[in-house]
Amino acid sequence: VLPPELIRNILSGRCFALVGSGPSCEMGYPSWERLANLIHEELAAAGKITDPDAYPDFVSKRQFPELFRQAEIDCGGRGPLIALVRKQIAPAPNATGHTYQYLTRWPFACYLTTNYDHELFAHLTRNRHYFKVVHNRREDFQLMRDGVTNVILKLHADLDHPEDIVLTSRDYDRISLGASYFRPRLRALMETFDILIIGHSLTDFDLDLVLKEAKQTAAAHNPIYMIAPGTTTAMVREYVEKYNIVLIPYANPDGSHIQLRRLLASADKLI
Repeated sequence: VLPPELIRNILSGRCFALVGSGPSCEMGYPSWERLANLIHEELAAAGKITDPDAYPDFVSKRQFPELFRQAEIDCGGRGPLIALVRKQIAPAPNATGHTYQYLTRWPFACYLTTNYDHELFAHLTRNRHYFKVVHNRREDFQLMRDGVTNVILKLHADLDHPEDIVLTSRDYDRISLGASYFRPRLRALMETFDILIIGHSLTDFDLDLVLKEAKQTAAAHNPIYMIAPGTTTAMVREYVEKYNIVLIPYANPDGSHIQLRRLLASADKLI
């Protein structure tokens, strides 16, 4: 079950949900690894690979931003890379987003997401909840003040905003090192709002920046909650001590995330 403190945070109407790729993968969208392999296959079929060893090496090390940077070079620039990625970002036919259905019924004030798709907006709209979608520019973060509601903040932008999208290693450097406002604004969100992270695994490379900022904002009375598979008792302790993140574990031996749906269904009765 979800901790009573988290249930109270959600019911307060001030809690934010930080949504990773898990709910979208449930609908058939590719995982980071699958997307990387698909892009590699496309470029190989077109005879555009200039460094054949780089792609499998990056995949084995889960260095997906570095792989997409190599793909950007091999396919001839930003535009062709975005076009290749766009071909792969689609749900499976007749897909049902069980996790999205729960998340968009609950009274979250706002949503943060690293996903490029539009499933959060679509599911919220079906539930007659109307949210403004913003991206990762300075003016977008300026909206996220105490009392804000009904906003979806796309931390990595999306395919319709290629100039702002965070995809390659150069993009990650831009937001973590070059964009002076990004990390302070992300830190301010964690200091100001209750946050539930869902849809990220503990090994997700795009969670790394969040963890670094969580470490800077640690306050024992206001932890971040994270629902995650594949945790151990030691990991639960480490995340509290290092990042002030309370892990809510669930078993996922077959990769189906059925235990996650049961966890959400149980919480849904209370929320």
